[in-house]
Amino acid sequence: MRKINTGDIFKLARLLKRINVFEFYKKFQAKGAKIKKLPEKERVVATRELGVEAFVEVLMTITDANIEKEIYSLLEGITGKKNIAEQDIDVTVVDIIEIFKNNDISKVFSLAQG
Repeated sequence: MRKINTGDIFKLARLLKRINVFEFYKKFQAKGAKIKKLPEKERVVATRELGVEAFVEVLMTITDANIEKEIYSLLEGITGKKNIAEQDIDVTVVDIIEIFKNNDISKVFSLAQG
């Protein structure tokens, strides 16, 4: 598995734009701010519910066939594997975790924000 390169960043940026991730971020940031004001017990439950809601919304968006292909292309380029779509989901999850471990993703986003 290689480190993320500049071309990957542009692919990822196009993908995030198509997914409309900024709108998700704004929506869930506002909901998260409201949750922070809740008592602890309610906050734990509300946080879980928000996580599930966010996951479902993103999942529904990425089921577009073209977005799905872009995701496979990005992952295949970084991992050096072929046919990501056909591998076990456990392996794909481990691949994604490794990508995050091997690359300072937060630094990339911080630089992009600046």
